[in-house]
Amino acid sequence: LSTETIIVEGDRIGREKEVQPALIDLGIEELESVPAIGEPDPIRSLQLLPGVQAASDISSGLYIRG
Repeated sequence: LSTETIIVEGDRIGREKEVQPALIDLGIEELESVPAIGEPDPIRSLQLLPGVQAASDISSGLYIRG
């Protein structure tokens, strides 16, 4: 089994700002980069961050660790 060479390229969204506890700044570019049906959902975007967990799929509650 053989295939042609596959080249994968991507961009990384860098965090150039100083990290501040209890402060998260999500720009429109970051919200639009999260797969969504319809409009971008800031709460769903927060759930993808490290240390954040959703209470359940039908609740907007968040558990934040740290």
